[in-house]
Amino acid sequence: MGIIKKITGRWKRIPFEGLTENDRVIILIGPTGVGKSSFINTATNGDLLPVHHEVTPCKTEITHIAHTPQEGGRQVVFVDTPALPEPDSKYSEAEIEELLSQWLKKAFTKKIKVAGFLYLHRITDNRATEPPRPHLRMIGHLCGLDSRAKALLVTTMWQIEDAKIAVQREEELVQKWSPLSGGSKATRYDGTHASAWSVVKLLLGEDIPTPRDEVRIAVMGLTGSGKSTFIKIATGIDTGVGHALESCTNTVNVFRLPFQEFSTHDVVFIDTPGFDVDDSEGRTEVEVLKMLSDWLKERNKGPLVSKLLYFHRIPNPRFAGSPLTNIDMYKALCALENIVLVTTMWDEENIDVAIAREKELVKKYWAELLKRGATIARFKGTRPSAFSIMGLDKPDSRQ
Repeated sequence: MGIIKKITGRWKRIPFEGLTENDRVIILIGPTGVGKSSFINTATNGDLLPVHHEVTPCKTEITHIAHTPQEGGRQVVFVDTPALPEPDSKYSEAEIEELLSQWLKKAFTKKIKVAGFLYLHRITDNRATEPPRPHLRMIGHLCGLDSRAKALLVTTMWQIEDAKIAVQREEELVQKWSPLSGGSKATRYDGTHASAWSVVKLLLGEDIPTPRDEVRIAVMGLTGSGKSTFIKIATGIDTGVGHALESCTNTVNVFRLPFQEFSTHDVVFIDTPGFDVDDSEGRTEVEVLKMLSDWLKERNKGPLVSKLLYFHRIPNPRFAGSPLTNIDMYKALCALENIVLVTTMWDEENIDVAIAREKELVKKYWAELLKRGATIARFKGTRPSAFSIMGLDKPDSRQ
């Protein structure tokens, strides 16, 4: 199983009107190519902003990328600004400064507090000894418009420069940076998620929790097919009623688990009710699919899950059919290649009979779905087996 894509559902673009006075607003500024958009994408573990490598500025608008905390807390907002002008730029420093000044005045009117500015500078720039005084003057002026804001010099691209040269340039930059008021500091950014949040925490002056992405695993299947057992073995906790972190009218249970094995993301299990083979006996597959879809929409968690696990008891001689029957509903929740058809309880059936049933599932019931990209897996009842099925690195060898 390959590593599945993490979802950055709690990060999104918002208009200026989406800002509130309780937000932690961080403004990124710097010349073209210093890595402002890359910094935001790395901090958010996503691709919310296009990254360009042209010499000339690639945009002249201000973009807001906001993070909504999973349980209360203050929203963090990155403000990506147009590149500051180089000597040959078609935009003047005055134009960019006016754009930023107007934004700050508008924010002040709305009582939006700017936590600070991150000024990014390439440590590889051989013009580092030239004083960036125009830019520093601009930052000083902008900080003056919001006296609560601090400025932090962030040097980038250390990994592609000779260490001795980089350190020398850093010393020269810091000397030119020191005249700024408001407790200005300098720090390095090494291009990693952890480094990005170290920079943010230094600017804010507080140890805020580092936002984590989600890997959402939806589990579906017949009643008694082993869904809850799978989650219990994967997480090591009882997933019975009353232990879920979130529930939806006792129908969809959610378990958000910050596995220490993963430094940047949580695994979120979405446990759906079991359905029945015979529509007359209870909840149907279509009803469960709609329940899951409605749950995702109501909580603004996006239309997709990272992976959907479809469970089937291998000792069960009755078949519930195939997700292919309701293919459009499944495609609306998850890419077909991220559907895993999971057979369970192999230890409860004669191995020859179990293998024969698996072949029948593959050839008769699930053949078309497998052709379209879905995969099949056996759950062996162990934690490493569960993580392999989910498409995650094996966390450890615990059984």
